[in-house]
Amino acid sequence: MDFSLRLQENSKLVSDRLKTHLMPGQHFGPPRTLSDAMSHAVMSGGKRFRPFLMIESARMFGKNPGRVADAAAALECMHSYSLVHDDLPAMDDDDLRRGRPTVHKEYDEATAILAGDALQSLAFEILAHPACHSDPAIRAQLVLELSVAAGWAGMAGGQMMDLEEEGNAGKTRLAIIQRINAMKTGALIEYACVAGGIIAEAKPEEIDTLRSFGQLLGLMYQAADDILDTTADTKIIGKTAGKDEASKKATVVARMGVEKARAYVADLEAEAIKTLAPFGDRAEWLVEATRFVVTRGN
Repeated sequence: MDFSLRLQENSKLVSDRLKTHLMPGQHFGPPRTLSDAMSHAVMSGGKRFRPFLMIESARMFGKNPGRVADAAAALECMHSYSLVHDDLPAMDDDDLRRGRPTVHKEYDEATAILAGDALQSLAFEILAHPACHSDPAIRAQLVLELSVAAGWAGMAGGQMMDLEEEGNAGKTRLAIIQRINAMKTGALIEYACVAGGIIAEAKPEEIDTLRSFGQLLGLMYQAADDILDTTADTKIIGKTAGKDEASKKATVVARMGVEKARAYVADLEAEAIKTLAPFGDRAEWLVEATRFVVTRGN
């Protein structure tokens, strides 16, 4: 099986589980507009790359993908919430996501805010439910790790720093850009890898290795995304191309140019793959995921 088929296989597993969690009647009387907006956000395609990392990290230790699907669905809910809010006029003000109108364009801003809020809550609801994992200590650890990854020291904090640095393209120090990328984008990618190890009850040192890998992959993913924003067109990336330059965002590309940014990504790729060496051949699909980050959009 090649990587694209493996990605599709895992994506279908997670999408099927998401359909169950978003099915009408799961909860008493949710407003139809809100549930429709949530579905628009989370069921509108996407690669399910973060869930893939979680599933494959767990599978390295013998965990059946079906036993990881709920946690992976929760992660996709959290990721989708962040995209809904990121696209709002008060944030990045984007009209297109995954090739479709963003939630605030399809519905309205108030509905988009509430849909994002509800998806975030649903993520924690799924993780805390006994169906996610039979061990309450593991469920609690998953919730704690996601709280940190999504909060002020993670994704939300990174978004704040990103907004504060807007307009400083080319002036922001690389260390600050890396911190923004590690928090805004990298935190959930790191969580995906770590959570897979937690679910599979991996050894502490193995989880530490997954954490290091996830941190490198997160930096690499955002830098590669910055390159795509500059070099690809809207049809390929599914969102408005050229937004970073237009908004004078503090990105790796703005700091060092496209070619040096590509070399930076290549260095991160080599380091990330090297980090997986202790897992040997078991890490095959995480290695392929790392390579995919570089080649997507090409």
